Amino acid sequence: MNPRDHRFTELIQEHHASLRYFIHSLGVNPAWVDDVAQDAFLIAYRKCPSLEDSLENPGAWLRSIARNVV
Repeated sequence: MNPRDHRFTELIQEHHASLRYFIHSLGVNPAWVDDVAQDAFLIAYRKCPSLEDSLENPGAWLRSIARNVV
């Protein structure tokens, strides 16, 4: 696993539960919460190379992506 993938795996592990809760709080059908979270993480992964370690608040960044997906 390359360092970028390792860092992103850690990001997912740290924020997965709270991101799912946030998505659910937006009124998303519970059956769709996991799909929206997955889409948000995929978008974040694609954008991550350009951001590297410059994220001050990755949770807020992920929530803004999820809000846009919803």
